[in-house]
Amino acid sequence: MKRYLITGASSGIGKTCTENLLEQGNDVIAVSRSVPSITNERLVHFECDLSLPGSGIKLVEKLKDRKLLPIDGVVHCAGVAPLLKISENELEKVEGAYEVNLFSFIDIMDTLKNRGGYCKGTKIVVLSSVVSSRGSNRQSLYAGTKAALEEVVRCYAESIEDVRINAIVSGAVRTDMLQKLEAESPGLEDRMKKYYPLGVIDVEKIWEAVEFLLSDKSDIINGVCFPYDSGYLL
Repeated sequence: MKRYLITGASSGIGKTCTENLLEQGNDVIAVSRSVPSITNERLVHFECDLSLPGSGIKLVEKLKDRKLLPIDGVVHCAGVAPLLKISENELEKVEGAYEVNLFSFIDIMDTLKNRGGYCKGTKIVVLSSVVSSRGSNRQSLYAGTKAALEEVVRCYAESIEDVRINAIVSGAVRTDMLQKLEAESPGLEDRMKKYYPLGVIDVEKIWEAVEFLLSDKSDIINGVCFPYDSGYLL
């Protein structure tokens, strides 16, 4: 039995990871703005808005106070994907996106390190996006946050001893977030067929990749950003 911290745990990839880890008999610390619709005695939920500066630091301090450290793994799924033209990237929107997608993760990582929050061999998995490598219409802000996140993964891999940290650079996943993007972007669903020759990725496929990177099978993998793109980058 291990203990995992999942951000963005109330929906999409985060919820799927939470459900599967609980099913395996692990303890899960679920972090989200809303309570996950999951009932399990091994689940501890922390209501946390990671768009607020310093929220990641406060979160880890609460974990320490509740004696929930150290942890065996982190899956950072929390994120926002605003659809904005470059001219619409106002400072407030930029700061909000970077806070959720990047700064909160940095705060969590640093505070865990400073508070003895890692076990030897802790595995950390970060969810990134293929738009970090190949731009997409109205996603310049989102792409920038994910490109920065991937570089942070590489840097932390070199600087935190006995911890393995990797990113999954995912293509489009069939989640509520994607459905919202499709609703806001007429014709996007049809364009997806061209962008993703192997199809939009099922959320359980992402879980399978996360599961591998959390397992002992990934012990010799560190600082790698894995394309998991369903053909998008071909």
